[in-house]
Amino acid sequence: MPNVPLTPAGAVTGPVTGGQYTAHDPLHTDLVAVSGALGVRKPDAEIFRIAAEGARIVSVSSSAHHRSPVVFDDIHFEHREYEPWSAYGQSKTANVLFAVEFDRRHKARGVRATALHPGGIHTELGRHMTPEILQQLVASANASEPAGAPAFNWKTIPQGAATSVWAGVVAPAAEVAARYCEDCHVAEVVEGGGRTGVRAYALDPERAKALWAKSEEMVGETF
Repeated sequence: MPNVPLTPAGAVTGPVTGGQYTAHDPLHTDLVAVSGALGVRKPDAEIFRIAAEGARIVSVSSSAHHRSPVVFDDIHFEHREYEPWSAYGQSKTANVLFAVEFDRRHKARGVRATALHPGGIHTELGRHMTPEILQQLVASANASEPAGAPAFNWKTIPQGAATSVWAGVVAPAAEVAARYCEDCHVAEVVEGGGRTGVRAYALDPERAKALWAKSEEMVGETF
């Protein structure tokens, strides 16, 4: 069994006070704490110590990355109106970029990294969302698909765990490294939004390097 550190997903939406990100904002929980700035939460920094040769990092992202790239010149919504789903989408893109750059930095010593979308799973992560917001989310997911596509359905917890298990211990490391997975396969790069596939900006090596550097700048540490 390989050593498989799993970086958890952050909360979907949360309060923002005074135009600044808070500990409940996905930008903080994902972009800062997980996506490169691993010194913010000291347990995450353990990734660098426990990822022995042959380990595989699994970064949990989401199809919500289709909602926004990382906006490097205004990451914290200081010069634009805060929109929760754009912030969440930005953080999910950051999760993928983290895996891309981590893999580049550590593959020479046999440590690989991958990102994935586990699927829509109805868990406590969405406890701050009202029934109306959940309905809007499902409607938006269905509207993003072409006519005739299957309607959105929530996954069970075992179904939601399947891709993490597949990407972490079943699939060949070289097959999933620096890639984005969904439904137990490597996703195809797509140009438009939707529930499936991965956007090119989420796999861009230069954006991944930039995110890593920005994260180090934000916490004043290097990794």
